[in-house]
Parts: sequence; structure tokens; C-alpha cells
Amino acid sequence: MAQFIGSINIFEGLVVEEERHYVLIHSKEAGCHLYVSHSASAPVGGHVYVAIRPEKVMISTQKPDISRNYTKGTVLDIGYLGDVSIYMYHVRLA
Repeated sequence: MAQFIGSINIFEGLVVEEERHYVLIHSKEAGCHLYVSHSASAPVGGHVYVAIRPEKVMISTQKPDISRNYTKGTVLDIGYLGDVSIYMYHVRLA
């Protein structure tokens, strides 16, 4: 099950492709392939966890023109945290 720890979302997945500085991970939890940079080797077929910081996430009603690093979900709740203009979204993925 995907986890939210502090300010980071963590998804489980399997490495399906490895490049010099990036890996492609299939994550059933995220509902997509995640193309991420890495600093350590992750062999194809390896079981990994991907941490996604919330400030790196964009929410849109339009489907992006890319085939990875996006998923579809339903916004369940929005919280506004005051004078620093931080919005928190709770999103349910498939």
C-alpha cells in the first residue's frame, strides 16, 4: 500500500528498465510507470520504493502528453495552510 510519511509519498514497484542515471519502475500502487533518477544501481526486476515529494507533484484536469510519471485520481480533500499559501491535496488513486 502506498504510504504518506511526513511530507513524502512512497510507492512500491519493480524496476523494468535501467539506464545510467535513470530507472523505469512499474508501480501498481501509483498506477503508472515512474521514470526516476538514481544514484545507486537498481537491477531489472528489483523491488524498490520510490519517494515522491509533494512539491514535485502537479494536479491538472488535463491529461499530459507524456506516457510516464502521471496517474489518474480523485481529489478527496483540499486543505489551505494559511499565510504561506500551501495547499494540501488528498488524492485517491485507482
